[in-house]
Amino acid sequence: MKKHTASLLLSTLSLACMQAFAADPAPEDYVRIKKTEKKTAEAAGEKLPVKYPVEIRTDDKEVKAMLEEYLPLITQQQEEELDSEQMGFLAEEAPDDVQTMLKTKGYFNGRVTVSPSGYGYVVDVTPGPRTKIDNVGVAIVGDVMQDPDLAQYYKSAMENWSLPVGGYFDQSQWSSSKTSVLAAVTRKKYPLAKLSQTQATINPDTNTADLNVLVESNQPVYFGDIHVSGTKRYPESVVRGMAQFQPGSPYDLDQLLDYQQALEQDGHYSGASVQADFDNMQGDRV
Repeated sequence: MKKHTASLLLSTLSLACMQAFAADPAPEDYVRIKKTEKKTAEAAGEKLPVKYPVEIRTDDKEVKAMLEEYLPLITQQQEEELDSEQMGFLAEEAPDDVQTMLKTKGYFNGRVTVSPSGYGYVVDVTPGPRTKIDNVGVAIVGDVMQDPDLAQYYKSAMENWSLPVGGYFDQSQWSSSKTSVLAAVTRKKYPLAKLSQTQATINPDTNTADLNVLVESNQPVYFGDIHVSGTKRYPESVVRGMAQFQPGSPYDLDQLLDYQQALEQDGHYSGASVQADFDNMQGDRV
């Protein structure tokens, strides 16, 4: 590991991601000011006009768009009517809010100042250099290491990895990449696999990041017996006959989904649900 490396663990960056990239930033995503009896955007069914204008000054168009959409100094005005004292509180918090958002896009050396301007504020932002990925480490351990298809698991794990070496760090892509690695293992034969360690290590001196993901496969799992409930007019054999797998074959999520789809599309039934009952496994059978 390089010197002067600052480790930013998943929990810290996950919080930053929640604040910056929620599809519709919810009130609970930020520290809220005390509620007033004034008109709220929720009651009106639309965004309120911004009473205290906020100008975002930065040369980065992506950063500017992000802050204009998610910065509480702006968004909370659109949710409820605020007075100058409440706006002052939000203005004090704004530099930290901006820094948190910048980090989700890979800017760990940003500079932010917030200044009064007439009835509103000017937010000056210099993002600084963007962090690049210097190293990616993905390891799959456990029983899967003796599996003859281990190479295929690694190939599948990296197919949807979106943060290659040389690319820019992005919190949302970091989250989706970890999810894709785990899904590649849990989808076939190892549904009990877990992310045992994930870490994004940021070096603010060199603006580089090392990303590491460790998946513990746990034991292989095989299909057990099929238990059927809810049949009335037709015998259970109709249901069982649509399964494209047999007891003892390796667990495969795609086969479960295909089974459910076949039942849903069959004219015998108005609906169907197929679930793997992991809570009642018998040895390695589900």
